[in-house]
Formats: sequence, structure tokens, C-alpha cells
Amino acid sequence: MSRDIPATMRGGRYIEMWQPQYEMMPRPELARLQLERLKAQVKHAYSKVPFYRAKFQEAGITPDDI
Repeated sequence: MSRDIPATMRGGRYIEMWQPQYEMMPRPELARLQLERLKAQVKHAYSKVPFYRAKFQEAGITPDDI
């Protein structure tokens, strides 16, 4: 089966389970990165998914409020 073949051999990406650049990151820097990624995800959902845009509008907020 194809799942037995490593992703890199199937043309997929290989993602290490241990990523020292994140695992060893100082706590304040990690918090900044997490907030940055959260904001990007929320903006994407707001702009691309009508359900989430409606929920934000019902709450009277925009992604920029985060």
C-alpha cells in the first residue's frame, strides 16, 4: 500500500516530529509566533469561509480586533 512508502518517495513532504527551531524557542518568542499564526488563520477563515464571516459579524468583530 502507498501508506507504507515514505511520503518523500511519493513526492510528498516529510515533516520531522522534532523541530528544534520551535521546540527550543524562548517562551515570549513562541507566544508571538503562535499569535501571528492564529491571526493569519482567523483572517483566512474570515475572508474565505462565509460561515465564519457571519459568526464574526454576529459578534460585531473583525479579525483585526484580535
